[in-house]
Amino acid sequence: MFDPSAYIHGPFLYLLSKDENEGLRLIHTLTNAATDRWYEDARRVSLDEQNSLHEHFLTLLPIKLNLPFGEREFWGDVQVYCLYRGGMTYNGPHAVMCALMALEVWMEKQIENDRDVEELFETVLKGSNSVAVLGICISLTLAYPQKCLRGRLKR
Repeated sequence: MFDPSAYIHGPFLYLLSKDENEGLRLIHTLTNAATDRWYEDARRVSLDEQNSLHEHFLTLLPIKLNLPFGEREFWGDVQVYCLYRGGMTYNGPHAVMCALMALEVWMEKQIENDRDVEELFETVLKGSNSVAVLGICISLTLAYPQKCLRGRLKR
């Protein structure tokens, strides 16, 4: 159902359009669960390497950001970060990739319709612990620099 990954698969874009809170809740639940799974897998590999006396092992650290609505931690590596791009760089859970692609399309429409970007990013980032969602916000900031940065430049 979700393969190949595309924003039109699943209920994600429809749900975001009809009930933003429920759509975000669903996408955050899926994405956070996938990120938690990544963390557990990466932690297990790191512990196995430590126990095998390898010289190099992975230290898992979050990205900590002080955002206008408080400090947030985001977890993941480059593979988690790229989940919203689908199979281009990482073949992750297709349902999660579809959900993130739909989130990106929905956010793009919100920005094009002149929604307050700071409020939009806060709404989207508040429920997430994944660098994948942070990646979407970064991507949209690069795609719409005038709209995304104008609020920051006025202060």
